[in-house]
Amino acid sequence: MVHIYERKYPCPCSRSTVTTSTTEHPTGGPITTYHIDCVVCDRAFQVMQLSARRIHKFQSPFSMYVRVVKKRDAELYEGLYQELYDVQTLLLQQSRQRHLNAFMDAVMSGEGKKGIWLKLQSISGEPTRTLRAFYRYTSKRIEEIVRSHFTLERLPTILKNLKIVDPELENLFSRADQIYRQIHHLEEDMVKNGYRLEAGVTVQ
Repeated sequence: MVHIYERKYPCPCSRSTVTTSTTEHPTGGPITTYHIDCVVCDRAFQVMQLSARRIHKFQSPFSMYVRVVKKRDAELYEGLYQELYDVQTLLLQQSRQRHLNAFMDAVMSGEGKKGIWLKLQSISGEPTRTLRAFYRYTSKRIEEIVRSHFTLERLPTILKNLKIVDPELENLFSRADQIYRQIHHLEEDMVKNGYRLEAGVTVQ
């Protein structure tokens, strides 16, 4: 990595600094890291990078909010994300064990490649491949593509169109939605109330 520059900002207690180091990565764009130089603030705070697009939809998908937040909020945030990941993983595992075969049977029952494509569209939503592309694929490849549509994002649509009622999965979806709302509210609070790195000075 090639070092580009450092900037120093006043830390939350105003007695020391927060240092940002930006380096150029050979396989990508610049990467910025953060270090709280103040021993007192380092114990109480953590620098967070938050996706601006996830909090405010009009923002660029590449934009980030940088905030110095209370360490307990950062730990809560990380814990919620881990819990969300665990719930989503369990959701996908259980849905595959219980309903993937029914999904595959329903889609693959279509007559010919066009019939399969239309079944896939009606059950899981818009396919990731066009009908023209489907005509070029082997039967094995089509089956792989159909299977790849059984995703967490498409799962509610698939279950609804297959008329599958699964209370346990519904409870997991409800818990995932609840966690996501907690994450979103916490992100909004950190962006609004977190300490901003302002009035920085570039150093060599």
